[in-house]
Amino acid sequence: MRVSSGIPTDDSSPFDDRPSYEELSEQLAAVEFVAETRAERIDELEARNLALELRIADLEQRLSRTPETPRCRPRKRASGSRLHPSRAERRSEQRRQGKQPGAPGANLTQVVDPDEVINIHPCLHGLRSRSF
Repeated sequence: MRVSSGIPTDDSSPFDDRPSYEELSEQLAAVEFVAETRAERIDELEARNLALELRIADLEQRLSRTPETPRCRPRKRASGSRLHPSRAERRSEQRRQGKQPGAPGANLTQVVDPDEVINIHPCLHGLRSRSF
């Protein structure tokens, strides 16, 4: 005999709404499909990550090079100095600048009787004394 004190009189079990074998196998197949898809995506991302790590390493190596440490060493002359000497080194060699002697235009000496004479006067207080 049951007493009605707010307790349901239904004798059904909470386990009665269990899924069937077919429903469980469908759910398992769906979970396996998702797991397989995620595993493929993980493989793709790992490959891409490796490629990016190699690229970063290459770029960092390029950045670590400075003008003092180029990829190829500069060529040297037989004397041991650099290929292009500094201005002081060029002057110390006592080499004359300009064209070779005897070449046309090698020397621009003044002539006794010039074709044209142009007198140029310095400016006075920013004003030109003559317009050209």
